[in-house]
Parts: sequence; C-alpha cells; structure tokens
Amino acid sequence: MIRSLFIIISYIVFLCTARAEEPVFIVPHRAIYDFRLDNVSHEITVSGMSGRMVYELTGSACQGYRTRFRFISRIHIEGMPVRLTDQQTTSYETGDSRTFRFNITDQEGEEVTYHAEGVAKRTQDGITVILKKPKEKEYKLAMAEFPIMQLKNIIRHAKAGNHFYNVTVFDGTNKANKVIKESIVIGKKKALLSDSETEKMRKLDEEEYWPVTISYFDDGENKDGLPIYRSSFLLHENGVMRDLHLDYGTFSVRAKLNSLEFLELGKDFDQCENANIK
Repeated sequence: MIRSLFIIISYIVFLCTARAEEPVFIVPHRAIYDFRLDNVSHEITVSGMSGRMVYELTGSACQGYRTRFRFISRIHIEGMPVRLTDQQTTSYETGDSRTFRFNITDQEGEEVTYHAEGVAKRTQDGITVILKKPKEKEYKLAMAEFPIMQLKNIIRHAKAGNHFYNVTVFDGTNKANKVIKESIVIGKKKALLSDSETEKMRKLDEEEYWPVTISYFDDGENKDGLPIYRSSFLLHENGVMRDLHLDYGTFSVRAKLNSLEFLELGKDFDQCENANIK
C-alpha cells in the first residue's frame, strides 16, 4: 500500500509523446525515507510502526526510466508478535510512456504473499496487460497513465497553475488487474524553508516546491464514494519528493527524507537534451 505513494500523480490522458509536450527533466536519484506511525484511532490495536523505504530512479527520455523500490516495515500490534513486511518493486517505463514493465513482490516474514510480473502497453483505446506471473494471462483495461508519465504530468500541471484534476493510473499493484482512480490537488508553489529534511537536500537546485495531496478511490471496495486512503507530499520540479504522509482513516504514517543522492546521467543524455525530449 505504501508503494502507491510513488504512483502518485497524473492527469488528463495523453497519447502524444514527450517530444510533443513541454520537456520535463526528472533527475536520476536515490532517496531513503524513514517511516513512523503518526496517528491511530481507538478502533485498531496498532501500537507502533517503523520502516525504511528506498526509492531509486535512473534513466532518461532516450533510455527509458528504471525504478527500484523497497519498503521494509515493522508493525507492532497489541498482544501479537511484531509483523515484518518487505515490499519490492522494479519497473521500466519507455521514454514515451507507451510501455511499462513491472516485477512486484510482497513478503510477510518468510512468506511471499504476492508476486506479479508482466508488461502493460498503452493503445488508442486503453491498456493491454500481458501477465507472466503468477499466471500467464492477457487482458484489456481502461486508459490510464504509468508512474513516470504521472510524475512528469503533475509537474506540468503544477507549473501551469492547475490545482485540481482527476486521473486513472496503472502501476501493476492490486493484482495488476485494475486501474486506480485518483483525485489530485496541487497547492501554490512555496519557497524552501530550512528544516531537518532540507539539510539532506543541499544538492537540490530548486528552492521551491509544491504541496500535493492525492485521494485514491476503489468503487468496488468503498461503495460510499469515499477514498480508501489519501497521500500528501512536497514535490520539487526535478521529481524529488519529501515529507510524505499517508492517511488510511483509522491510522496514518509519516515519512521523512533520511538521505538523497543524485545519480549519474545516462551516456546519451546530451542527445536527449539536444533533441528536447526530456
């Protein structure tokens, strides 16, 4: 569920390539976040939660984008052993966001509870998913955006001053058989203030950011039309996110940036830059 954080973002469905849009440069980077329990209601017995998430993004519009994600958490429930979860995702998205490959593994303790591997392709009338694991299967879904496409588009909307929109997203989660409906709110651009997180980000060129809030919907799970959860974060123009917060109604968790490392650009970055297809 934490993974949904990095699926955040997206807007009007575009089939055009990045060449036909305003170029957006997403910096290759590795970010490490520390999670903790923020609030919990009396309805549940969770007494504590801690975790660490590592998010790595490499590539460019020419090479395509590779992401690696791992989130390990420890959940403390009254009267029960500590619950250890390990979520891992690797993915590749082409520079034009027409193809998305994913490999997802969820583990609780020593048991693998979910594993999916496949490829999704955007067509003129939707998405075709070719699943390799857990079983070979092919099916169609409604039109949706892939993760990097979403990240670029939220930045485009933010720069254009658009503050609200709805979108559908596909990232391979939820058994890879459905798209996610999202409502996104983007706040006004703010100046960077000195705090414990900004000390980790001295290499950031941007001194401003946008506050973003996303509500996630599942009509099959919540018939009342309310979101199943909300996420919020601060987004910099180069794609770096910080001060993450997830609200599931009965409890919420918060993540602070522990470290940030910018990675080397690909060998063909100059070609991307000259072709103006970042």
